[in-house]
Amino acid sequence: MTVLTAAPTPFLTRRHVLYLAAAAAVPLVTASIWYTVFGATWVELSGIDPQQAARPGVGEMLGQLARNVAVMLTMTVLITRMGVRTVRGALAVAATVWFGFEAMAILGSVLHEGYPFVLYLIHVGDALQTALVMGLFIGLARRSGSTR
Repeated sequence: MTVLTAAPTPFLTRRHVLYLAAAAAVPLVTASIWYTVFGATWVELSGIDPQQAARPGVGEMLGQLARNVAVMLTMTVLITRMGVRTVRGALAVAATVWFGFEAMAILGSVLHEGYPFVLYLIHVGDALQTALVMGLFIGLARRSGSTR
């Protein structure tokens, strides 16, 4: 018996594609706000050059967008295969994925590499808001119609 059974191929409308594109792109904006709020502490604790931190390069932004697409697609598969059809359910899956994978993976750096705990909180906070934004848009896509 497999946990993830084969699901029918979802029928994606233009609305679904827009929601899923937003799930990958909007976190770039929300992360920018996050690091504007916590930027001074982040720069101080990470030792990053403040000028470089203030203006990320095109390659860095494209890399982050690609990362967001990969995470969004993975979360979409999980949410779809679990049969979640509500925004609330998608948010719950997003929070669970964040806690079990992202928060715990970064915590390993605190435990084993002396990573500053405040820096950990800044990064996992950003990861949480990113996961929840993605979950929101994936949930809206699932709720909005014919994805099976």
